[in-house]
Amino acid sequence: MPPSEPAFGCVLITLLPDCISLTLSACLPQADKFGRRIAYACSTVLFLGTSLACIFAPNIAVLVAFRALQGLAVASYNTTGQGVIADVFPPHMRGTASGLFMIPLLVGPLLGPLLGGVLSQVWGWRSTFICLVVFCGGVVAPLLAVLVPETHQYRVVRTLSRTDPAAVKLIAEAEGILSRRPTFAAPWVPLKYLTERDIVPYALLTMSSFGVMFASLTEWPVKMSQPPYSLSEAMIGVSYLAMGVAGFVGSPLGGRASDVTAAKWNLVPQARLIANVAAALVIMPAGLLLYGWTLHYNTHIVGPLVGHFVIGVASAAYLPGLFGYISTIKQQNASAAAAAVQASMFVIAAVLIYASVAGVQSLGFGWFFTLLAFIQLLIAVIAALCLWRSFSRVYGGTRVRRQQQQQPGLVAGDSGLKMMHSRVELLQTASDDRGAARDSVSAV
Repeated sequence: MPPSEPAFGCVLITLLPDCISLTLSACLPQADKFGRRIAYACSTVLFLGTSLACIFAPNIAVLVAFRALQGLAVASYNTTGQGVIADVFPPHMRGTASGLFMIPLLVGPLLGPLLGGVLSQVWGWRSTFICLVVFCGGVVAPLLAVLVPETHQYRVVRTLSRTDPAAVKLIAEAEGILSRRPTFAAPWVPLKYLTERDIVPYALLTMSSFGVMFASLTEWPVKMSQPPYSLSEAMIGVSYLAMGVAGFVGSPLGGRASDVTAAKWNLVPQARLIANVAAALVIMPAGLLLYGWTLHYNTHIVGPLVGHFVIGVASAAYLPGLFGYISTIKQQNASAAAAAVQASMFVIAAVLIYASVAGVQSLGFGWFFTLLAFIQLLIAVIAALCLWRSFSRVYGGTRVRRQQQQQPGLVAGDSGLKMMHSRVELLQTASDDRGAARDSVSAV
């Protein structure tokens, strides 16, 4: 590593193991087979073990290796969480739920180096992993053991059917849930979802949006450490807060917009992606151009900070819609489908971490990020055309009128409330004891 680029080296050591390990998240959809609690428990044990190994790592090679395995545990948390959203929330709420769920994934990689930098500066780099072990073992593990129930619908209904069959009869979707028995899938099977026509254009846009965000993250500390900015390591960490705030703002807004459009055009599953694709089509290229050319001309730091913020908002706004859409069309395989998309996201992110270094050196900030903006725009246009085609197939002819005539009372709000009621009833019944459930049946 060139000694003139210590900031880039820090980012590489921090982000690259996460990218490598999260690409393996396609191997971790087995929560769809064995249940969410088991997946969370295994992830927690793996995270604790690898964090302990990082504390006692004798050299950088061992540290990077165990950091990659540590990221594998994090990948399992992410993919299992998407399955939990599909279990608990009805389709018309999944965008909002995904928006809130995605905040740690977007903000964590930015706040982590800032907090870890303070710990490393005061007590040494091993102290960061000591804190992770204490937090995971003392806070996360007990909370999972005490407060997090099994939410996998098949397992919950099957258990309830053995203990209280009368209560199962109150669940509207019980028969359909029990008819779809989970099966063990080979680790590479989830990748097949990336080839499906209804997923591939939007998965490509996810790769692009997430990848260019990581490219901007990689180049940021290098540029900020050089004149005319010459920021200290501590101030570089503080400057990452712009994208952290973008994640807090963009992710919930993108999720909510996804639910609104899904409810308005309820006959087209892709409708929940309208606002999200628009953000990737318009906001992201604008942010990349602003970011690249303000750094190219060494403007006041406010310029690139605004560009960084816009990139973060666009990326954060797109992801909740995509994962809400996937969990809707792949209800029984939500973790597997999410794992495939997340793996592809981090593959591209890892590639662009390296490509951005060569690209900036050969083209300069302005032209390199203009190239990224053009690629982003091209992929977003393709995704938008696919959206238009989906709408034209349904709303362009008489099909929608026939469906409305056959089901005149079916609207998005009514169907959503029905599904929400049945899922909430399912989880509430499963968490009650057997006697309380029987009392409720008698009362009915």
